[in-house]
Amino acid sequence: MTGICETAGISAAVPALMLAFILSGNYLLPVNPNLMVTYSSGYYTARDVFITGIAPSIAFLILFTLWTPFMARVLGI
Repeated sequence: MTGICETAGISAAVPALMLAFILSGNYLLPVNPNLMVTYSSGYYTARDVFITGIAPSIAFLILFTLWTPFMARVLGI
């Protein structure tokens, strides 16, 4: 990723920040500690988590796609 960013003339911190924020809002798999507690009890399946997580994941993707260039300019990256 760093090589691609250098070739494109972009700081590697920008895609890294975006990736970190998107992964912190992971709603597609029950790997979040809060989800793991209830998932292990059998209240829902991994498919249920994935289906209900599609909308928040798309919203986070759009939000961070718009937010990242603004914050990159603010931070001078």
